[in-house]
Amino acid sequence: MSSIVIDAHVHYTPPELQAWVRDNGVREPYWDVLLNSPGSIQGWVSAEKMLSDMEHAGVDKVILVGEYFQQHANCVARNNVVLDLINRYPNRIDALAIVNPNAGKEAVDEVRRRLDGGMIGVGELNFYAQNFRVDHPTFRDICHLCAERDLPINLHGSEPVGGYYLGKSTTPLHSYYQLAADFPWLKLIYAHWGGGLPFYELMP
Repeated sequence: MSSIVIDAHVHYTPPELQAWVRDNGVREPYWDVLLNSPGSIQGWVSAEKMLSDMEHAGVDKVILVGEYFQQHANCVARNNVVLDLINRYPNRIDALAIVNPNAGKEAVDEVRRRLDGGMIGVGELNFYAQNFRVDHPTFRDICHLCAERDLPINLHGSEPVGGYYLGKSTTPLHSYYQLAADFPWLKLIYAHWGGGLPFYELMP
């Protein structure tokens, strides 16, 4: 019996994304800083290059996670892009839906629509980059929706100790613990959370 290799955390960053996050109509300041800062090591790949890299690395399937945009319209646009990729490469690509809970009912409706359309969860969401709290009522509604469907939510988190770096979480760890305690039946993925805790002194 052969095993299947799945990379469960991939951000799709085609070359046009670099300019897109800076455009006045869709500006995303957080991702502009992450992607366009001097010295950024961000790579830019087309769908075809991503699939080629998967072949080279022996990866059978990827799960695309979202770029936790701040504006609802940008979340919808991103979901449209990756849904097209899923439809083009159904055996190689799955994806999580991205929303900002600050959009309220629109965010919940978007999650429901994307899950109905074949996406397999929600994320990556980011409390500090998207400016919402763990107790945000819309976020809690999204948690209930995913729990009802037995689908995961992917949350950006990181260690609270050590030096600062771009993307370092400011959300205290007890908030993530409280969320898990409040939703024990919900599948939670705390991306980036574990490695920095024991190894932060080794991180450059």
